[in-house]
Amino acid sequence: MLWSTVFLLCLTGTVFTTPMAIVQGFSFDWLQLTAANGWVMAYYGALVWAVPYVLIFKGVTRIPASATGMAVAIIPLAASFFSILFFGEHLQVTDGFALVLVILSIVAAEASESTKPKLVSPA
Repeated sequence: MLWSTVFLLCLTGTVFTTPMAIVQGFSFDWLQLTAANGWVMAYYGALVWAVPYVLIFKGVTRIPASATGMAVAIIPLAASFFSILFFGEHLQVTDGFALVLVILSIVAAEASESTKPKLVSPA
């Protein structure tokens, strides 16, 4: 079930992006690609997209969906932090505004989660 879900997600992404890739492909200089570029694309496709999808879907069965949602919401915060730290990126005003919205959404989700009554199963 898990692998079929991941496959369908990847297939859907492929179907929706292929027309745009074809259009872009006509104006791209394919001779500038090197073997290193190919390895980077393979790494990115496997370890940055496919493996995280599998891990998220496996994790959803073990932790509450709200916790998974908050973990996914942290991704732009972590990406921004590490791009500033390691690559010297600078935040624009819109970036800062978007990150504040992400933080507020995490705080709101956590606040609503903590106010829910806990269900106690009968012994």
